[in-house]
Amino acid sequence: MGSCDLATTFTGTPYYMSPEALSHRGYDSKSDIWSLGCILYEMCCLAHAFEGQNFLAVVTMIVEGPTPSLPETYSRHLNSLMQSMLEKDSSRRISAADALRSRFIEESLQVRRLISVNVVLEPHRQKKVHLETLRERSEVQKMSPRERMRLRKLQAADEKARKLKQIVEEKYQENHLRMQEYKSKNFQKVSVDVLKVC
Repeated sequence: MGSCDLATTFTGTPYYMSPEALSHRGYDSKSDIWSLGCILYEMCCLAHAFEGQNFLAVVTMIVEGPTPSLPETYSRHLNSLMQSMLEKDSSRRISAADALRSRFIEESLQVRRLISVNVVLEPHRQKKVHLETLRERSEVQKMSPRERMRLRKLQAADEKARKLKQIVEEKYQENHLRMQEYKSKNFQKVSVDVLKVC
């Protein structure tokens, strides 16, 4: 099958099947993006994106129902990405390449890069001689202008990395607290539902 061909087989779990697959219109890689959107919703909300009492009700919700939103505890950029993955019109659905360029993914990758850089550079920073210490000694006088410039650049980079690390840690704590609150709310809801059943 070529990259432009559409598949028409009907296989898969209904909760993750795209509207075009359920409507027998043929589907391509955008159907996989739909499934990823369903999984993303499920990971965040601990529930299926589209639910119903039976197979037909689930299919109807997927094909005709509204696109769900994530709870407000999640960033609007993550919600926007998920909704673009769950676009019912496959021609308007986000592609994998565009998803990787989305604001949420870009920011997440930047945070991971900063954390990785800090972990790798920390031992080197501890060994480095700081500019202030060098000024107190006469060693600065012995350095060439190029070496002094290098020290100043390293110091500026260290300060920038320290600030970014602090921002990353604050954002991580905020997201962690939001997730704990959401889990607590969801647990209480499930507990109440269980009590009603009993």
